[in-house]
Amino acid sequence: MAVMKFSNKVFQKKLTLLVASILLFIILLIIIISNCSSSENEINFNSNLDSQIELNNISQSNEEDFNNQIATQSDVVLMDNQFPLKAYTPQGWNSPLIINGENGDRNLNFLLESEEIFISWSIINESTSNVNKVFFVDLLLDGIPIERWKFSGISPGESYSITDWSELAEKANLSNGIHQLSIVIDSTNLIDATNSLNKKFSIQFTLNQYQDINVSKNTNPLNARFPNLEFFVPDGWRNPIRVNLEKDLPPGVLSTPIDTTGISVQFAYFNGGLTTVDEYYQVHVYVNDVFASKFSRWGSLPGEYVISTPIYNLISDLDLEYGKHELKVVLDPTLMVMESNESDNQITVEFIWSQDGIEIQQQNVSNDNEAPKGLTNVHGYKFNNWSASLSLSNEPGVYDNDQLIHSKNPLFVSWALENNGYSETEFEVELFVDGKILKKWDRPSLPVGSIDMILDYSMDFIIDSGFHNVLLRVITASGEIINIYEDRFYWEKDYQPNFSRIESVNFLTNFGDYWTRHQGLNFPDDQITTEELITWMSVLYEEVHGETIGENLLFHILNPKEYYRWIESECRDKSMNLSPDIRVFYFDNCQKGEHSDGYYTNWHGYNRIVVKWDLRPLEFLAVISHELGHYYQSTKRNELDKTYDPEIIALKETQAYVHQSLLIKALEDKLGFELMTYPATRAYEQYVRNEIMSMKEKVETSHAHGKLLAWDLLLNDPSLRLQRTNLFNNLKLDLNNQKFMFDYLIELDIEESEVRSRLFISDLNTLSNTLESFAISRLKNGLLNFEQGDPFLRETGLLIP
Repeated sequence: MAVMKFSNKVFQKKLTLLVASILLFIILLIIIISNCSSSENEINFNSNLDSQIELNNISQSNEEDFNNQIATQSDVVLMDNQFPLKAYTPQGWNSPLIINGENGDRNLNFLLESEEIFISWSIINESTSNVNKVFFVDLLLDGIPIERWKFSGISPGESYSITDWSELAEKANLSNGIHQLSIVIDSTNLIDATNSLNKKFSIQFTLNQYQDINVSKNTNPLNARFPNLEFFVPDGWRNPIRVNLEKDLPPGVLSTPIDTTGISVQFAYFNGGLTTVDEYYQVHVYVNDVFASKFSRWGSLPGEYVISTPIYNLISDLDLEYGKHELKVVLDPTLMVMESNESDNQITVEFIWSQDGIEIQQQNVSNDNEAPKGLTNVHGYKFNNWSASLSLSNEPGVYDNDQLIHSKNPLFVSWALENNGYSETEFEVELFVDGKILKKWDRPSLPVGSIDMILDYSMDFIIDSGFHNVLLRVITASGEIINIYEDRFYWEKDYQPNFSRIESVNFLTNFGDYWTRHQGLNFPDDQITTEELITWMSVLYEEVHGETIGENLLFHILNPKEYYRWIESECRDKSMNLSPDIRVFYFDNCQKGEHSDGYYTNWHGYNRIVVKWDLRPLEFLAVISHELGHYYQSTKRNELDKTYDPEIIALKETQAYVHQSLLIKALEDKLGFELMTYPATRAYEQYVRNEIMSMKEKVETSHAHGKLLAWDLLLNDPSLRLQRTNLFNNLKLDLNNQKFMFDYLIELDIEESEVRSRLFISDLNTLSNTLESFAISRLKNGLLNFEQGDPFLRETGLLIP
């Protein structure tokens, strides 16, 4: 028994040693395999590696710049003249670049018939040197960059792989046929700018029976209306691309390699088409024809303006040197968006970068309305719808001198002057007829670049029939006499001017035909004029309210420059008659009108609606409808016009917005088709959310407060119970209920309005959430392009009851 026990112990000891040896062998084997395979890194990208840059608008995107800076390390040291990185075929792959229709498949498929597309690629550092520099790898389809990946370096023998990337259909407008797919290693030449060997690897594949991956588009040009991405020049810019030298760089942004400053680039574009972009699209930036940066964006509403945030890394990523460079921006290079005009998607500027700064090699955008500076301080200023800087007429609001003047009727005098000199000046204005002074005006000090005007100044003046010499002159504070305007006018004692307003003839046919043919084109053109549009709104006004617009309401249609200068002149003129304690408040608030497209006022004895002329037809009608709401309130409750109480000003905006919707609905009713129907797309849903968020943030302003107050009253006021039911049943008010609500608002007690304002502000989130639900519910699924409402009525159709 003792021998047996001894033998068992020996056996157990040997068995333990054997197991330990086996375990040690396995561990060594694992270490060897790990070392052999550690040089190959596979990165799975089933989602978009390329983050998206943030873009600003009349709406902002919260996308992130995909070109985040990575600290530059020491340069690569090449032991020979060969480029160190190459396309690489890992084990189990049959090509360094693979495209096929099955996730996980590493075999290249030259014929694709699947709706799903997966792309994989691999590169390797075949040299014996570390590449310790940032470099990029680009994916190209038919020569156009689609995606970019950024790496911070690669060790000898190390490889990088991207597998099963599946976003080609979202980022390129694919079609059946033969295509070339390529990867470009070190696409911006940061590792080696002299040797292009082995940098590009390409394959060809055929796409067959490829359908419905992209958003379907109506391709019938007779029926469809399309968006159009195009560049614009923001205020203060020289062109749509701006290049600046930056001395104070944001944290984490590298300076340029050859000095301590940086360069920023921005660009500006907008959707100038008639329908929304509901696709993912890109914007590419090139420097010296080298693809430098890519930005991504989903959707763009008609009329939506986008100004990019500054791009700081172009120079460092391209390793540029001082000298002359070409900068190019291309909108939608992958043709994801079907546009009405594909020829305006590219713009190029040249700039010289030196130690002295940045010099843009492009002239300033010219302004035909810019008056040249002369030696004198004051000269005549002619608005675009005036025949001269001095107008004499028997009818207010008429500024055409090519007509007879009747001496027995009141004479209306209007003039406009501009200080285009170099210093502010005071002056007098004198009007002479046949050498005799008829009227003298003492004017306040006129700042440089400002205009001064007298509008429709009424005078009783009798003179014999025939031609008479008229002179308008200025006497400056220094005693200088400047003849502004001199001409001969014809007076006729027996002439009777016709004051009757133009009546609409075949209103329904005229506007219906116009809308069918043009659907929102710019005007004025040979098809429609502002006078016709004003006439049509006057007809609607009369039908809705049962009364005509009074003769004391004048319309002034001005170009943008004249519009701003008109506001500045009116604000300055009116503020002179106010007490000092409210003058500054009035002037500051008055000039905020520069950011609007139109406004209602009473100036020089007449009610006036002043509107920019560069609006599209229905945009113009919406502005006129809003201002006519102010006019109606002014004729019924003019006591509201005599206060600067913010609550009352907000109530007036509530009335105007409801009236704006009222007249547009009356137009829809007269035409027999809808003008304010919009598609249920991500872009429109985001528009609604952005606008409501803006209302909440700007609730202290009269316009935002006015829109929110309209919804609060409709949802909570007991007197609007029937209108509330109409809203719940139809998601919007019909014409009769809209009219009832407007009439109710005109008579609304001011104290009741103030109570409602305080209540909804205290629970603003509840009101805004309800408004968002109603607005998004108004969006309709399945609308074709030609069925979409006018883009410039979307505020009226979605955000107003």
